[in-house]
Amino acid sequence: MCRLVIYTNTGNSNRVLVREEKEYYQRLVECHKPKILNLELGEAIVVRNVGGFVAAYGEEGTCPSCHVAIEYAVKELQIEHILVIGHTDSDAIQSLMKVHDEEKSHFSEHFKNWLNLCERTCEKVKQVHSSKSIAEQCTLCEKECIDLSMQNLLTYPFVKEAVSANKISIHAGLYDMHNCTFDHGSLDYSDTESEKYH
Repeated sequence: MCRLVIYTNTGNSNRVLVREEKEYYQRLVECHKPKILNLELGEAIVVRNVGGFVAAYGEEGTCPSCHVAIEYAVKELQIEHILVIGHTDSDAIQSLMKVHDEEKSHFSEHFKNWLNLCERTCEKVKQVHSSKSIAEQCTLCEKECIDLSMQNLLTYPFVKEAVSANKISIHAGLYDMHNCTFDHGSLDYSDTESEKYH
């Protein structure tokens, strides 16, 4: 069985791995192995991008690689599962949560456009959870952006059709890079009409 896995780019994990504590490094190496998903080689098409975002159908702009992978996996390979996976301490989410626009002024045009996919979600998290710390807000935003990506998958007509026919299940996960834990869940299609943060 082949699965489509949309996974966030773990570029910031390099900063974590340069720590000098050998034991900590070894633990991270062990828990970053793909066994967490119980997949064998060739069982997944993996799409990695900044933030693990899935743009709504028609909103991917000049970077449609995620759209192409979703369409190919659903139509040609007839996959049964789509997984959207994010991780804690996401640079993309931290960039979205920056308070002042001046802090975002150095971002490239493409990066800004990509972040716009989840900007409203993060703004809502900031408003609703203003009493929480920035770290807590980032964690909430990471989860909400994964939820948004799951909802966005249903804007692809061929995905929505396959999900409504019970041919595909949509799942999500959040990988905790510090504790090496993986929190996961599935989209309840009957519940998708009530959108939380967008």
